[in-house]
Amino acid sequence: MPKEGPYFANARPKVSRATKELPDGQIKQGFLVEGDDSLHPGLHPAAAEWIAAATSLGLRFLRASRSGGPRPREVLANLAKEGTDKEQQNRLARFSEIVRAIEARGIGIARIKAHW
Repeated sequence: MPKEGPYFANARPKVSRATKELPDGQIKQGFLVEGDDSLHPGLHPAAAEWIAAATSLGLRFLRASRSGGPRPREVLANLAKEGTDKEQQNRLARFSEIVRAIEARGIGIARIKAHW
């Protein structure tokens, strides 16, 4: 097992719940699953250099739709917000479709999962 395996196996997302009563008396439940970014172990020095070079050029990072994964502070500090919330949701939905297609071929994170 790669040395990162135990870290990723034990890094749990933050889950919060909200309850709202609607005007007609119905109850609406909502859940938010997000990574606990404080758990990120830090970047490899090479990755930190790449991110520093990219941000020095004015580049920003797009969010990816992997729920629950902690993100490094260098990325969090340079996230782009593109368009409206609906436009971002549509982009993330399309991203998810692409990720599932890659995994269905047995590559991407599917290869990592196969070793656990």
